[in-house]
Amino acid sequence: MAVTQKDIARHLNIDPSAVSYALKDTGTGSAATRRQIREAARKLDYRPNILARGMRTGKTGTIGVLMGGDFQKLAGQLRQIEESARLQGYHVLTGHGVSDVRYAPPEDILETEINQLDQFMRFQVDGLVVQTATIYLSDKHQKEYWDRVRRLVPEGHPVVAFDSPGDHGFAQISVDRFQWGQEAARNLRDLGYQNLLYVGSKKTFFSRQLYRGLQSVARLRCKVLEAEVTDDKSVFEGHRAAGSFEKGRAQVLVAANARIAHGLLIGLMEKGVRVPQDVSLVALDSSEILEWPPCPISSFEYRSEQLAQGVWQMMIQQLEGGNTNRKNQLGFSWGGGETLKENIG
Repeated sequence: MAVTQKDIARHLNIDPSAVSYALKDTGTGSAATRRQIREAARKLDYRPNILARGMRTGKTGTIGVLMGGDFQKLAGQLRQIEESARLQGYHVLTGHGVSDVRYAPPEDILETEINQLDQFMRFQVDGLVVQTATIYLSDKHQKEYWDRVRRLVPEGHPVVAFDSPGDHGFAQISVDRFQWGQEAARNLRDLGYQNLLYVGSKKTFFSRQLYRGLQSVARLRCKVLEAEVTDDKSVFEGHRAAGSFEKGRAQVLVAANARIAHGLLIGLMEKGVRVPQDVSLVALDSSEILEWPPCPISSFEYRSEQLAQGVWQMMIQQLEGGNTNRKNQLGFSWGGGETLKENIG
């Protein structure tokens, strides 16, 4: 016999409604209770009856997820979305945009993503999660993209824009990079730092917002050391930037991402600049690179698991007829702060 939600409730000796809320990621239950319920669902091999629900609701039980940006960087968040969807009986179809946004013509970026979304709609997906690379293009191209998405997707069809901010009218959840930079700068200021050097680009939207946030905090001096913010070459960009850094130029180097920070660390070590004794090093995100010991790099990051959870919460609310036009932004957290140097010069 197939395991039901009532079986899970009996196994945990709780109310069946609590199981339903936890598997839908709705309601007011505690995070600990939700984890316990999900663990029990996996242990008991709970599988929602998609066929029965499809006959009842007229839905296909599929969600289309477009990853227009770097798939490797977003893979962890995608896994969390897939897990949440699976526990509630949905299957995720994943599609990708162009392989390298930096060198692709804007028209190719638009056409590739629009074609992928069109394929999702042909499969009659119940909802769309859209993480678009057009955020790196001009305002004109972004407007054209979202105009085409609105023509492609019927009004009222569930859509969540995943870290793709804009005035497109769809529900969206994203990280406010300006606030992210501000919060990082305030933390550094409170620790006694006054002279920052941002290592990143002033051209790309997200990196530019981070830099402006850093600059906006009073009683801080923040200049920029240009480095191209990419994923496949960021380590090399950080290493190159380290070549033009001179000891005493700044108290702390703030890297746009962890890969740039890692490249900086290698380059600084080659020059005889000690981290964190001579200069502190902070990455404005986190990755497995920062777990390689010994790694004297601090990180200031958004809570990526909250981003993925927020995406699914927005989607399930729309699937169940809830609010379809809501914005949400995330908070931030320190990581590895003990690697900052103790004596601020």
